[in-house]
Amino acid sequence: MSDFWLSIKDLPEQGREFEVSDQEVWTVPIREFNIQASITRNLHARFSIFPGQNGYLIRGVLRGAVKIPCDRCSAAEEIGLDAAFEFFEESGPVTDKGFGGQSILRFSQGLPEINAGAMLWEQFLLTQPIKHLCSDKCQGLCPKCGQNLNLADCGCDRDEADPRMAIFRNLKINT
Repeated sequence: MSDFWLSIKDLPEQGREFEVSDQEVWTVPIREFNIQASITRNLHARFSIFPGQNGYLIRGVLRGAVKIPCDRCSAAEEIGLDAAFEFFEESGPVTDKGFGGQSILRFSQGLPEINAGAMLWEQFLLTQPIKHLCSDKCQGLCPKCGQNLNLADCGCDRDEADPRMAIFRNLKINT
């Protein structure tokens, strides 16, 4: 994953705004984790960091678009991203926090730094759908020949039942 550490020393009380449009923040982990996604409209993050008594409040937005395959038919579809995020990062000793069990905050030579790369990668992952479908009516692929059933019917006999379920075919339920 891309480390992109930002110094956050001397933050004014009203906070400071940051912008990240370096595509490597997202493309490196996409390759590293072998995620089937491609950026179709450059990802851009704008966020503000506000100092607090026990940590930092982070508010921002992530915009852009990615193309990912449908979970049923594998056709690549573009998903637009326009997601706001907000969270609080504690500045004390943290043992289990953030992406990969690590805090996104560190102190280097006594000065606070935040790993914007890890933070933005986590926000990117949170914008992704759990199950991506190209449409609600997606028919998927034929289990016999692999034909995309949204494009054409393949003619395979799909009435053949799963042999593992044969024992249940003669099951009678008394009510």
